Amino acid sequence: MNSDGVNFAITTGGGVLAWWLAAFSALLPVLWVIYVLCLIIAKLPEVHRSIVRISICVQGRWNRFKEWKRGSKN
Repeated sequence: MNSDGVNFAITTGGGVLAWWLAAFSALLPVLWVIYVLCLIIAKLPEVHRSIVRISICVQGRWNRFKEWKRGSKN
């Protein structure tokens, strides 16, 4: 079951480096998700302002369209 080659690699610096790289590659997706969530949270106030501006614009266009359909001219 136990291989001397595996034990030797673990006791050397190469084995430690391989173990560290394996652990880091397992953590990398988690770190990426945390990074993306931080970016999203940082942009939320700007997104909220944009949504408000878009909704105001759409409401104005909708009101103009309704007035046009009724035949009212301003």
